[in-house]
Amino acid sequence: MTHLERHEQVIGLSVSSGASIKPPGDVITVHVLNRGADDVLTLVAQATPDYSIVTAETASIIDLKLDAWIENDIDEALWEELETGLRHQGRITPNFLALMALGGVLACLGLTTEGAPQATALIAASIIAPGFEPIAKVALGLSLRRWNVVKRGLISTLGGYSVFIVTAGLTPLLLRLFGAVTLNDFTENSELARLARPGVGDHPSRSGLRDEPRRRPTGSRLAGSRTGLAGHRLDHLLGDAGVRCQAGDRRAPLV
Repeated sequence: MTHLERHEQVIGLSVSSGASIKPPGDVITVHVLNRGADDVLTLVAQATPDYSIVTAETASIIDLKLDAWIENDIDEALWEELETGLRHQGRITPNFLALMALGGVLACLGLTTEGAPQATALIAASIIAPGFEPIAKVALGLSLRRWNVVKRGLISTLGGYSVFIVTAGLTPLLLRLFGAVTLNDFTENSELARLARPGVGDHPSRSGLRDEPRRRPTGSRLAGSRTGLAGHRLDHLLGDAGVRCQAGDRRAPLV
């Protein structure tokens, strides 16, 4: 208790002796800044091997004497809070699998369209499908060396994305069965072709434009065509005049 009382990051400290029934013992309430949360947890672990800790986020703290500490506090979450949040959101539950399946359906529907509807469908699929949390759980478990957390993250990742892939694969079959889409809607989709062959459509020699002549700006093209046409007609008229002059009295042609 003395170490907690002297800690600079501890804003408030109260003790209720014998107030806890389960587990039996005292209840200690500590209001601590984010900077000192890890230190408080370490002090509790060193003080007793048998303890139970509940963390909560305080909306605001007003203390005129410690105003400088409060103003310079950082915005960081505890590893324990991150693990708890990922544990709740990354488990294989019917709700988790249903959302992954819905994300697969939306992603497949997005590949049948182009432009803004396609982007909207793909973004909606990435938002609805909770596929990020299990992967983040794996990274968290590796950072904390909690191999059970890594195991649960891998199981959730494999299970969730398996449902996602299977649902996305069955969706076009059902759509074709009911006549909603055709095979060409998938095979002729420009975005799907770009994903299958990245970089091919961006190169002029590979996108069907290799034999197309390089065009000048509109104004120059019109001016050039008119000048060329006028020159062609002038040569034609001069040629005709020369022939007539040579066939006649061989005088110099009039221009």
